[in-house]
Amino acid sequence: MKRILHISNDDKFLCLGKKIFESVPELENEYWVIADKAEIQHIHFEHRVFYPLKENSDDLYLKLNSYDLICIHFLNPRLYPLIKSRKIKTKILWIGWGGDYYWLINTHNRFNLYLPETTKFIYNSKWIAKLQPVLKQLKKVKGKMKLPTLNGVDYFAPVNKSEYDIILKNHPNFRPQFVDWNYGYINQDIINYYASLKRSGNKIMIGNSSTPTNNHLDVFKELEHVLENESLIVPLNYGNKTYAKNLKLTLSKQYNLNLEFMDDLMSLEDFNQLLLECKSLIIGSSRQQAMGTIITALYIGVNVFLFKSSLNYKFFNNLGLNFLSIEELKENPELINRELNSEQIEKNRKIINEIWSLERNANTIKELLHKI
Repeated sequence: MKRILHISNDDKFLCLGKKIFESVPELENEYWVIADKAEIQHIHFEHRVFYPLKENSDDLYLKLNSYDLICIHFLNPRLYPLIKSRKIKTKILWIGWGGDYYWLINTHNRFNLYLPETTKFIYNSKWIAKLQPVLKQLKKVKGKMKLPTLNGVDYFAPVNKSEYDIILKNHPNFRPQFVDWNYGYINQDIINYYASLKRSGNKIMIGNSSTPTNNHLDVFKELEHVLENESLIVPLNYGNKTYAKNLKLTLSKQYNLNLEFMDDLMSLEDFNQLLLECKSLIIGSSRQQAMGTIITALYIGVNVFLFKSSLNYKFFNNLGLNFLSIEELKENPELINRELNSEQIEKNRKIINEIWSLERNANTIKELLHKI
């Protein structure tokens, strides 16, 4: 029997991970949550609250070193002192969520989190926008100071392999080994549910949230001629409220388009119904983002368009999924009406079922434990 300690923020992702880890019968899992007891909202199974940290406690390190693997779900900076101490002898697997490691990526000189129009918009100044390459290098120098701490981690599972590759290009001294694992899992009930959904609408969804990383303004600038006679849905129901307010004002002022902004939070079932009303989904983010939305769209036969430079594009393209680029759509506006045939949809579904299967992710954990 192998024992795994899971350390996480209070978040629903840990609940997804729990289902995968506990599908492996030879594992014993324990959960620690970094939060004040009063803050716990998402985790309702047995756990230990781990706050505040007592990194100088010998008893703490004795406990940590009693496990076969420590799995950190989102590397909270509060954990840096523990890792930096080098007193943890147990192997550490860091499962990244994006927000905990994008500082390793967005300082790469060939990667821009914000595209030109969005950069000018969020900084509200052309001069500050022009200074971004200099600021990026300063952030990179600052980030290098954290690398020795991160190198106390043995294994790293980012959302996709493309991110790991760019981290190594940006920081060649990054030592954690890549592990191909994700929180997604698909069982027969999920397959039956999504396979039963039938797309019936002709709207176009742009972006997945009110976060600047969606690069909304860059999408609209590139595709104004494509979108001018279409019904458009722009989800802004979670994220940055100030960005959402300013974006709505700017889009309404600059473009004479049929825009429908989604402001209210909705259930997954309601969002799926909204996606069924769409023929196309356009995601302008450079980083991995909207993974669940993209996967759902591909599964139900909605066209997906991504920038070729994005990490999403590289990831899904490497998997062999059937989708197109925003650049192709710009050159050939008729692609907005493209209909995926049954063979293309079934191919997408087969790949998705394999990559995000419960069995595949469980086997990854088994292999890792066998290795250590």
